[in-house]
Amino acid sequence: MALREQADVYHVHDPELLLVLLLLRICRPKSVLIFDSHENFRRHARENVEFRWPWLRYPTAWAVVALETAARFFCSAFVAANPSIARNFPSDRTVEVSNFPSREQLPPRSLAEASRPAANFVFVGRIVPEQRVHLAIKALALLPKSLAVQLTIVGPAVDEAYHSYLRSLPASERVRFVGRVAPADVAGYYAQATAAIIPIEVHGNLEDARPNKLFELAAARCHSQGVGAADADDRAVAGRGAAARSERPRADRAYIQLGHEATKLTDLYDRLTARSTAPN
Repeated sequence: MALREQADVYHVHDPELLLVLLLLRICRPKSVLIFDSHENFRRHARENVEFRWPWLRYPTAWAVVALETAARFFCSAFVAANPSIARNFPSDRTVEVSNFPSREQLPPRSLAEASRPAANFVFVGRIVPEQRVHLAIKALALLPKSLAVQLTIVGPAVDEAYHSYLRSLPASERVRFVGRVAPADVAGYYAQATAAIIPIEVHGNLEDARPNKLFELAAARCHSQGVGAADADDRAVAGRGAAARSERPRADRAYIQLGHEATKLTDLYDRLTARSTAPN
């Protein structure tokens, strides 16, 4: 299929598609071939706990290293989502492009700058046990009632049993369940919140990650409060929630949006295609 396209530029993301780029280099030697890595695949393979046989992690990681190393000889350029990934490729042919949200995903400046309740928290995502939303609800009971804290939960109830359990918790009367909303409406909920609860375990491959959600929060001038693996109980979440009432964060909205990063890609395409079509 790639050969039928007769394209000037072939841009792929998955490491297994490097074999397709190798075939294209043989069949279309003048084509521009770009490998775009949004994850540190070699580290992810080495630390992946989902393998049925754990010993498979290491040969898989070695295979990824071999593919990415071989790609240096047939790829025109590389795109990396963060500096940690960029170190896996030759610096003179690698462009770092952050996965920023699009302008449409950012709240209007007037909404981001508007006043908001002093203790209004929000969770956006799938309502499943792995997200540990119950810790956030239990934490509400530990905060003084004088704060008038409210937690807004935005997202689909994928696990009905878990959703029922959340509604049965003592502090659930201070929770508003919104359900699924359109992606364009999410920024509005961030802009009306003091802080967003982000249940993420930061370890391994996630240590250098740049989640899109964090940039959306920064543009909305909303704090982010993580619920990591070290948070063994609701008291840790409550402590972070109480601390989130400080000065709201600011962000350079012109910088943290996809349009800013897209120019890096178009410039790369222009430079490489001009070189590939230049007369010998």
